[in-house]
Amino acid sequence: MAREPAVRLSRGARPSRVHLKADILFEDKPIHNVIPRWRGAEKPDEWIVIGNHRDAWVHGAVDPNSGTAALLECARALGKLKEQGFKPKRTIVFASWDAEEYGLVGSTEWCEDLREELEKKCVCYINVDAGVSGREFRASAAPRSRASRATWRPPWRIPKKGGASSTCGSSAPSPRPRIPLSVLFVGNDGEDPKVGDLGSGSDYTAFQHHLGIPSLDIQFEGPYGVYHSVLDDFFWMERFGDPSFSSHRALARYLGVALLRMSSADLLPIRPEAQANAIIGHLGDLMKQYPEVFAANSEKTKAADELRSAAARLGELPRIWRPRGARARGRR
Repeated sequence: MAREPAVRLSRGARPSRVHLKADILFEDKPIHNVIPRWRGAEKPDEWIVIGNHRDAWVHGAVDPNSGTAALLECARALGKLKEQGFKPKRTIVFASWDAEEYGLVGSTEWCEDLREELEKKCVCYINVDAGVSGREFRASAAPRSRASRATWRPPWRIPKKGGASSTCGSSAPSPRPRIPLSVLFVGNDGEDPKVGDLGSGSDYTAFQHHLGIPSLDIQFEGPYGVYHSVLDDFFWMERFGDPSFSSHRALARYLGVALLRMSSADLLPIRPEAQANAIIGHLGDLMKQYPEVFAANSEKTKAADELRSAAARLGELPRIWRPRGARARGRR
């Protein structure tokens, strides 16, 4: 129990004094991650891990239950494929994390326990958290790149802003069997898709920031003023967040397409040159923001130059060994 100092509030010319008391209980309790695996037929020691946490502050219709629903539906659909005899090349690992809201405990503990194995085997982590709070599709990744172009090219259209109908919410296929990826991203300028940088605060943190595993986080966003509150419930979702539940369906389909392509591709759709460009770009921003730190001939400037050179070499290597056919396909 902690007692804070008095806080003086002013309402017009009449000040008031309040005392804020916070009762916080600290105790150890067991948590449970649920980790089913689908063993790959050709490359079982290459893992595609996809995860979502299932604990919420209150009801959690958006955070995390919308992501949980999409992940479970994706798993159900892949289970149907398994019954039909389909086998992925790589191992698919599903993860239902516990205790995310209490400090990313479930995913972090799992990554720490399996650190050596994950560093050798995990080739990608796909994260979904607050999966649906609207209709605007957004993705963040590291490496942030056109790698997503190879991963996301679904044969349907995403929900349109404003609630307009779309083929995404029906069983009818889109008249266009393939649509440019750039159409799928908010802020599209006709060029490459807009993929943001991964920050922290969700279960990709241990994978990306501690183990250095390529990671992707996806969601459908919208106005979400009920975050972490008792009002984040089914009524809000049905009335405001996703009344047609088309974004939920789209998210489940995205997850399924991503898992199938990542687990079955001959070459993983991850482009090292994009990581190199990101490193060089962030390093340049850092040096512009703190010029006094990177003074001429300083040790930090020397280290920055070495990092830039190493990133440039990383970006050049794929262009040397990538097959001519792959280069041609990448330009389309």
